[in-house]
Amino acid sequence: MKKRLLALLFAGIMCLMCGCSDDDSGSSGNAPEFGGVDVSMYENEDGNVVYHYNLDGETPGGESSVDTLVHRAEEKKVEAADGGISLQKAEEILDSCSSYRVYLPGKIKNFKKRFNDIIQFNDKDYYSISFYVEKNSVRMYVGSDVIVACDGSEVYRQDAAGSYRPLEPGTAGNDKETAAMYPDAKITPEDALFTLYKYDRGKIGLDENMLDYTFEVREELSVMNSIQCYQITPKLTYASSVKLCPLIYVAADGSERVLILSSDKTGYVMAE
Repeated sequence: MKKRLLALLFAGIMCLMCGCSDDDSGSSGNAPEFGGVDVSMYENEDGNVVYHYNLDGETPGGESSVDTLVHRAEEKKVEAADGGISLQKAEEILDSCSSYRVYLPGKIKNFKKRFNDIIQFNDKDYYSISFYVEKNSVRMYVGSDVIVACDGSEVYRQDAAGSYRPLEPGTAGNDKETAAMYPDAKITPEDALFTLYKYDRGKIGLDENMLDYTFEVREELSVMNSIQCYQITPKLTYASSVKLCPLIYVAADGSERVLILSSDKTGYVMAE
């Protein structure tokens, strides 16, 4: 039973991160990879799925690997690139892209953006951007980070394996509104995320500061223990790896029930 559950969890996360269709065929195969590094993948003893970037020929990651958590720095003012498009224009281009595989529970335009910095990629300048929701001055970061070329020519999303995959401007019209994505939900995905914030982090398996997590929300409701729930994947970024923590389920009926992986990893139980 334990092995079967872990296999299902692992397969579910792989489907979430890599997609279970070939909609990206014809484009993802040609998308540039992050630094051209190899990526190894394993599941650690805590149930985290780890994508480890094998930098400079280092030994592939394993449960004994030591890595440094990248804490989310305080927001800094990002100036528009010299001779490039404005931050406002970059946001307009980004808002026109579909949120498919950006793992946002709604259209890109509905989420707040944090402009992290200007980075170099393929010998060009890009705005690095994260998405977040905010309530009572509390931020929770969601989805996947993206980059927008400072000349406005290209947009990419970053996947867990460190690769940049293209987003196509002008495709946002294909996205459903949040209410249409979750027609049976009594609360919004944002409400579900902030439900997690109300819990003691340690009791729901989140041992780091909440600000350091990025949460991916499945694009439809899931049923866990006969309860319709939002399925949420907490993600942490390390110096040479990304860790996808065990799935967390938040009841979509407004009851604020949260289900987490049991200590023996044989099923999901109600968080206290």
